[in-house]
Amino acid sequence: MTDKEIVKSFGPSEERMIEKNLINRADTSEAIEMFYKLYLEQHDSFISQKEIKQVLVLLDHLKTESKESRDGDRERTTRLRDVAR
Repeated sequence: MTDKEIVKSFGPSEERMIEKNLINRADTSEAIEMFYKLYLEQHDSFISQKEIKQVLVLLDHLKTESKESRDGDRERTTRLRDVAR
């Protein structure tokens, strides 16, 4: 994927969002540093170990499924919901 396709699919990076939304552009570097500092300090309070495990299980399932047939998108979506629980 190109950078442009990534941004179109997922949105801009955290750094780019900070740059675009700061009124005082001179504070951009400091704001980005503060964002990452707070993110590292508080990340665990935003996501539980159960949620992390669910994401890892889902990713493992998707890896396995990507090697298998892609028949039936609707059925696949239902199975993914079941795995993520």
